[in-house]
Amino acid sequence: MTSRVCVHIPSYNQRAFLAETIDSVLAQTFRDFHIIIVDDASTDGSKEIIADYVRRYPGRIEAIVNETNLGIPRRLGVALSHCRSEFFCYLDGDDLWERDALEALVAALERQPDAGLAYGDVRWFDEKSRDTIALTSEVSPPATGHVFEELLSRQNFMMPQALLFRRKMFDASNVSLDAPPFEVGGDIYLLFSVCFMSPVAYVPRVLGHYRIHGGNKSLETSWGTERLRALGHMIARCPETSVKVLECLERAWAKRPPPKIQERISALAAERDRYKASLDGVMNKPIVRCYRKLKRLFRLARTETRI
Repeated sequence: MTSRVCVHIPSYNQRAFLAETIDSVLAQTFRDFHIIIVDDASTDGSKEIIADYVRRYPGRIEAIVNETNLGIPRRLGVALSHCRSEFFCYLDGDDLWERDALEALVAALERQPDAGLAYGDVRWFDEKSRDTIALTSEVSPPATGHVFEELLSRQNFMMPQALLFRRKMFDASNVSLDAPPFEVGGDIYLLFSVCFMSPVAYVPRVLGHYRIHGGNKSLETSWGTERLRALGHMIARCPETSVKVLECLERAWAKRPPPKIQERISALAAERDRYKASLDGVMNKPIVRCYRKLKRLFRLARTETRI
């Protein structure tokens, strides 16, 4: 299938919510899109719901059913490998979009051709009462332009319920999710990879809805660890970023240093200079050294403050 936008809907045992999610995508005012649903060996009847939608919407919906459970990042990688569109986005099988979410995000990227992604605000809501819990913009204020250092220094302000990527950015940053070292951090890895290379555009209103229902995998995640692993994977896939990543960490934590981190900043600067001088064409040894430095710093930060 070919269209301007490829929408990935991941599915794993979300039968109670899946149809509402698919319907919210099908209702979009922007029509030049197709849907790739990747089911990760569900056992709750989700596959039957997906098969019914594929039958009802031929040419619009494609289904890929994994025989074994691959996990969240590799499932995302399967969808990416099938995407040939100009833009790529994903909506978890229990979340929702506003009807004009795609229209707003595509327009934002058309207005800002140098931006690698566009994002909007996300409303968190309770599944039982449907009441609003919070907006992402209230928890972590939005940022525009070059935001890589912002991603390193504070709670994430870009959520997958309202994200649209330029597909070509994944090729430029050598993105791969075939064997990632993280459990659920596929989205933060993509954010790091794209935001390191390009600015972002922001749509200042709610475009997505994040459903809180007690089974949310992301709420059980240690995001300090996942960020570390995502950074390490980005560096391994794109070694030339390693020195700049350390420099960005230094600047980010100098702005808003977690307790006891400030005393490490000057030492990090000296380490960075020695590390920069040791770079060679292969870079395997420096990658290991860089990863270990990141690990030490993130371990210290995690014990002192929430990342």
